[in-house]
Amino acid sequence: MAIVFVHGVATRDEDDPQFPMVERFAREANWPVVEAMLREHVAPVVRPADPDGVAIVRVYWGDLGMRPRVPLAAAVTPGLTVDAGLEVDAGVEVADADSDVDAGLEAGLEAGDTAYPLPVALDDVPNLAALTPAELGEALQRELFEALPPTQWAAVVRAVWDVVGESALRSQLAARSPRRQRAFVDDLVRERLRQEDPALGRVIRPVRTDLVAQGRKGIRRAMGGVRRPFAGILPIFVGDILRYLDGRGRPGAPGPIIERVVDGLHEAAAAGKVGEPLVVLTHSMGGQLVYDTLTAFDPGVRVDFWCASGGQVGFFVELGVFLEATDPDARPFADDTVGYFWNAWSSSDVLSFPTEGRVPGAHDSDFAYDGTLIANHMSYLHDPAFYATLAAKVAVHTRGRRRHMGG
Repeated sequence: MAIVFVHGVATRDEDDPQFPMVERFAREANWPVVEAMLREHVAPVVRPADPDGVAIVRVYWGDLGMRPRVPLAAAVTPGLTVDAGLEVDAGVEVADADSDVDAGLEAGLEAGDTAYPLPVALDDVPNLAALTPAELGEALQRELFEALPPTQWAAVVRAVWDVVGESALRSQLAARSPRRQRAFVDDLVRERLRQEDPALGRVIRPVRTDLVAQGRKGIRRAMGGVRRPFAGILPIFVGDILRYLDGRGRPGAPGPIIERVVDGLHEAAAAGKVGEPLVVLTHSMGGQLVYDTLTAFDPGVRVDFWCASGGQVGFFVELGVFLEATDPDARPFADDTVGYFWNAWSSSDVLSFPTEGRVPGAHDSDFAYDGTLIANHMSYLHDPAFYATLAAKVAVHTRGRRRHMGG
């Protein structure tokens, strides 16, 4: 037979517009690396006399994954207009102070102002009278949220929006020089906060002196290192899962992604020689694709050895989201479908899960990688020790093509 590889989510070929967003996620586990490792370690087990002649079939489905409605790289950049001539820039341009904007908050929104403006940095706005009530309110609220603990945010909301909702505020700001506008509006908010809680009236600025705010900033800095690697790929990661679940079809009517898996299995079966095992390696979400294919879509091909690496098969079984659990035409995972199922996971890979006790005949091995969150999830695919172990297990559990679960 041959070897089949099915990748997980957030995988794109280099000619895909989304490739720059996922390149860092998979830079050490791209297809050439996987193919070379399979050729070096597993192919000699499949065909000892001619390992170079073993077909290694890649089931690519990244082009069928999610397509964002807006570019994922889009962000608020200098010069991006957010409302009525106001721009987010170090040298902020503002609308004419005499433009036709109602002074009251409700009237202003009814007049067509942006209901949900992006918060601006007030220190960068030369004329506060040019801001809409909504813009001024969001900016003041943002600053005070930074300065005060969440237990006092409700009071901040009431104070800020009471102040900016005053019909006379715009004219009062316009009557003052830009340099005095900020002190004036701060005094109004401080007084309103004092009515909520006398202690709050003393805290308006600066944020830097507030220990609570500094603590939150420290948390953000620490968590930023954890969240940042996932920020760019998370929409693609989750989007690919949802795209698959929504379009996988049902028994007798496979969706396009399932058709790719079935075609890959058929190609591998046709490329092999009599007596050779069919080996399948999946990574991450690729395992769910294969599980659904084997239990709900009857590809007509029996897999002698399946390794699911860094996958969520056991988790999906527990959730009951496989077609096996919801469609009466699907059949349970059984030994006439897969000869041996090895689940390679890592207790340090938060995106992988054990399968023993959840999937019949499954065997788990915990690699316990010691890298970063993303590195641990991708480590299997560029780890020589993983491929060497895979090759050894294939050799043992397909010897004579023994076809029984847990052999």
